[in-house]
Amino acid sequence: MSLIIHPLAFVPASLALIFLPGPATLLVAAVAAESKQRAWLTVAGVVVGDFVLILLAGLGFSAFLACWPNLLFSIKLLGGLYVLYLGGSLCWPARRANQPAQAPDGGFRHGLLLTLVNPKPILFFAAFLPLFVAPQSPSRLLSFLLLGVWFELMNMLYFCLVLLTSHRLARQGGHGVWMSRVAGGVLMLSGSSVLATLWH
Repeated sequence: MSLIIHPLAFVPASLALIFLPGPATLLVAAVAAESKQRAWLTVAGVVVGDFVLILLAGLGFSAFLACWPNLLFSIKLLGGLYVLYLGGSLCWPARRANQPAQAPDGGFRHGLLLTLVNPKPILFFAAFLPLFVAPQSPSRLLSFLLLGVWFELMNMLYFCLVLLTSHRLARQGGHGVWMSRVAGGVLMLSGSSVLATLWH
């Protein structure tokens, strides 16, 4: 019995969504400008966080969030503040010295937390993945996990491209300073936007 439907449509749809850069892309790019090893750990944290959210989406956590708006508010608040913190950590040291900003320590931890405190991925997975779950699937959760593995394989390839390109630009072109400033500035803007929507 089939677990998924429209597999050929799932790939281009996923790639179109993956190639829209978000906070995780900016963080990986900034960390890669400083340390390739820590950037790999950051990617691992993002991917593990995605799998946690895919599992929660498959278990119907998005419906739980809809019933508990205060919980969703709290997640958005924490997420916005955390993104602001990461952006500030990248921007402020770069302004004090002509050196690439030191990305916060703990690549895996920051990649994981950045994903888990962002409510958008779980809402995205809850809306996107069901489009490709077969109606006769014996297990909705298993279908979610299968699609999640497929999605994350493409996601990891994308992050590899971002990581290697950013690292090469920083080492060969001396662009580490501006890469950190741009990534940090956009992260701060993203965090501020999330916080602004809470009281809009």
